[in-house]
Amino acid sequence: MKNNRLRHEKNMLIIIATLCTREAIQAGVNDKKAYLLSDQWINTIEKHTSVENIINQNVRLNILLNFTSLVKTKKYSKLSHLIFEVQTYIQIHIYENLFIVKIAKQFKYSQNYLSTPSNV
Repeated sequence: MKNNRLRHEKNMLIIIATLCTREAIQAGVNDKKAYLLSDQWINTIEKHTSVENIINQNVRLNILLNFTSLVKTKKYSKLSHLIFEVQTYIQIHIYENLFIVKIAKQFKYSQNYLSTPSNV
């Protein structure tokens, strides 16, 4: 029964991410960026092992805020693709210990490259 509740909660979160993706695209967000964010959220959702963990980390709210931020960014800023990807990664993994080494490895760039403002 506990696994059914967890699966149900994960499915609901995936539905939220899917609906947010559709709305973001309709608002003018690049399809690739919207689907990238959606995929990252779905991967994060699937890693959760308990409903309590999902609730404690406010996953629903964070999905909504993340997509809202994406639409806002689209309307008010022209970020490079790398900045967008790194920003999205950080927002999704906000509750983890993040280090520049881990982020650089995730995106296959050197630490120095990501640390230099003119490169991103």
